[in-house]
Amino acid sequence: MALKDSPVRLFLRSRVVEIALIATVVVVYFGTWNNPFVFDDMRSVVANPSLRDPNNLVFALVFERFRPLTNLSYFLEYRLWGLDAAGYHATNIALHAANSVLVYRLFCRLDGCRTEQRSHFAAVVALVFAAHPMATSAVGYISARSELLAAFFVLASLIAFCSGWERQSKGLVALGWVLWAFALFTKESGAVVPLLLLSFNRCGLLPGSGSRRLRSFYFPAGLLVTTGFVLRMVAYSGESSSPGLGGIVTHWLLETEIGWRYLCLFLLPYGQSLVHEVSDQAGGWSIVAALVSTVVLGTAIGVKRIPWSIRLGILWFMVALVPSAIAPLSEFMAEHRTYLAGPGLFLVLVGGARVLAELLQARGFTLAKHVAAGVSVAVILALGAGAIARNDVWRDDVLLWTDAAAKTPRVYVTHAAAGQALQRHGDCEKAIAYYRTALSLLPERTESLVNMGTCMAKLRRYDEAQDVFIRVIELAPNNVHALNNLAQLALIRGETTTARDYYQRVLNIDPNNNRARQALELSTSSSPP
Repeated sequence: MALKDSPVRLFLRSRVVEIALIATVVVVYFGTWNNPFVFDDMRSVVANPSLRDPNNLVFALVFERFRPLTNLSYFLEYRLWGLDAAGYHATNIALHAANSVLVYRLFCRLDGCRTEQRSHFAAVVALVFAAHPMATSAVGYISARSELLAAFFVLASLIAFCSGWERQSKGLVALGWVLWAFALFTKESGAVVPLLLLSFNRCGLLPGSGSRRLRSFYFPAGLLVTTGFVLRMVAYSGESSSPGLGGIVTHWLLETEIGWRYLCLFLLPYGQSLVHEVSDQAGGWSIVAALVSTVVLGTAIGVKRIPWSIRLGILWFMVALVPSAIAPLSEFMAEHRTYLAGPGLFLVLVGGARVLAELLQARGFTLAKHVAAGVSVAVILALGAGAIARNDVWRDDVLLWTDAAAKTPRVYVTHAAAGQALQRHGDCEKAIAYYRTALSLLPERTESLVNMGTCMAKLRRYDEAQDVFIRVIELAPNNVHALNNLAQLALIRGETTTARDYYQRVLNIDPNNNRARQALELSTSSSPP
């Protein structure tokens, strides 16, 4: 063995790589430290009642039935820093750094990192994972904590299983089961561990007999996953109308097409957005995407001459997207769901680059390795810069939603949410413009009408505001917000009797409405005898 490939040097090199990975994550995501709570963070943390009582741990565990460990992480953090978002962001950054290290260690193990060249290969894959902008929607978004935790336990369990089977250690295999259980209680995507191990086995990366593991691991693991899937589907059907077999097939076709859209975002992350425009009907492109995906999957499974990194990367990427493809989620496309799939795609790209470099070197291009190293550094730097730029969008809800609205001009929710964010920040003039766009898409959404009318009233455009609130009452006669606002406008005009009538209508609908009750009492007491 060459001196440069000695165990001591390889050990030290690995530690240097891991330090570089942690440093990369810190540099890329340091700017998220002071970002506020946004979007679902209000539900997950700010308004989460299970976090408040330090003596009621059971409530924290059962509050999120299928993700108790994710909610437990919020519960523990609330004890440490309350509602200071910086602490939650620090945890997300730490988890991404840990996951980057685990990706490096796992692919080192699979590639047999006993030479400097192989160590470099795993390092490049992990560095791309650490710096890629597609991770920003998971790392910079507190409510995506489940993605980070699930990936941590999935990667750790894969390493434990591989090490246990290689060393024939029952203790390590048992640790793998425990870590996998943690992944399952963090997010449903943890269920992919057996499929990933099957992919390892198919690519010839696992030691020992696959037939023995079929009885001792794959059969009980498959039974566990199937049971969990059935329970989750029953829960979905209880929360909303059951989609039926046709709905499940349609959802799968749509998600197959979305998988290719994810691939395009990984290759060119310019179009990243909190929300993406997705049709709820499967069309011709969905069928084409499903057919092409089937061919690609079959090739990765059946063609053994393809380098293991490319085969495994394809299988990893597709397997990691399976949970969101079969679960009937209301939001079809969300970038944070690709967090665990990313390492698979990077394995394909870096593996393909390695094959190309080796071919060029074999044909006499002696600088192939150096060119590959230079390109790798340039790509990682470019990805890191892109991630830093994308993180800036998450620094407040106005930037987040106006960015999403610009990229999804035909989606109601992005324009409505952008209007609400601007309204909260006191910019009613711009908020009205977004509300108008939202209402041009869905004219009968009373929430946006009420918000737009409120903004108009704040700008003293009273006649326009009154017309808007009257439109709300035409659509929803019992909308107490519009009635209260109409009463307030009447008071501004000195029309006390009209205001009382509106307040009385509110109390007829909602006898406990304090705003109407207090205003009615005040107007009655201040009126002349």
